[in-house]
Amino acid sequence: MSNNASNAAAAAGGGSRIIMIGAHTDSPCLRLRPRSPIKPKEGIIQLGVSTYGGGLWHTWFDRGLGMAGKVVIHNNKGCIEERLIRVDRPVAIIPNLAIHLQTAEERNAGFKINPEEHLMPIFCSSKYYHQQQQQQQQQQAAASAGGGHDDKQNTDDDAMVNGNHRALME
Repeated sequence: MSNNASNAAAAAGGGSRIIMIGAHTDSPCLRLRPRSPIKPKEGIIQLGVSTYGGGLWHTWFDRGLGMAGKVVIHNNKGCIEERLIRVDRPVAIIPNLAIHLQTAEERNAGFKINPEEHLMPIFCSSKYYHQQQQQQQQQQAAASAGGGHDDKQNTDDDAMVNGNHRALME
């Protein structure tokens, strides 16, 4: 049994019978691609994601998406460390094309989702992204001048984009 690697197994010996219990606890999600290139397109930054599981992907459009998963960072001692994260607020969205911008032919044929093209969540504007990059570089320069180490520097990630909209009913 292990905790953060999410493995669990149990066995009981004796007798002539065996009882086995299994579960598949994964759920469909969009996994962030590690170190995916960030290329502004039409003034926006989109996240590189891969589909995981057999999702009903059309239901992911026009909803605020949060993030959760495991990230690997350099901690303040300079060591590599795994941490679990969860962002409980919307940080991205996959927009849907307004129906009046589709042709009658497109509406009648139905929307065929190409995951590589249509499921890239919008993260922020490229202007905002570049402002944040400049701020981070200034903070890192200040930390280097003072001999400190940035605790939040990501080296790799296994984070997932997850649904983050309020429940309509509880």
